[in-house]
Amino acid sequence: MAPFICGPLCAIYNASVREGFVPPIWKHADTIPSPKVNPPKSLQSDLRPISLTPTLSKLLKSFVGKWILNVIETTIDRRQFGALKGRSTTHALVSLLHSLATVLDSGGSVRTVFGDFQKAFDRANYCSVMFHIS
Repeated sequence: MAPFICGPLCAIYNASVREGFVPPIWKHADTIPSPKVNPPKSLQSDLRPISLTPTLSKLLKSFVGKWILNVIETTIDRRQFGALKGRSTTHALVSLLHSLATVLDSGGSVRTVFGDFQKAFDRANYCSVMFHIS
């Protein structure tokens, strides 16, 4: 069916981008509960909502995201690791350790503050803020 669908779908996508309008049906999401823990013991605290959006809107979002990224790619800070292809939490940790080692090797000292945001973000274990004091 791809040869028959691609032409009209391309026209809809181009019109949507040109006019800045997304069909309302593409904004509709079915929300289902997903357990945070297995098995869930409480409906209020052990379930999180997961929104299932239409595939056509996900494709449009992907195309627009790639176009925007191509335009702003050179302006993104090199220490930005989240939501970028080829960068991960491992890269962020290596960068953090490199920064710490560089300061310590040059005779400076490092102070780090850790905050526990696990409940706020469900999966984020720690958030750290680093202050370099020379």
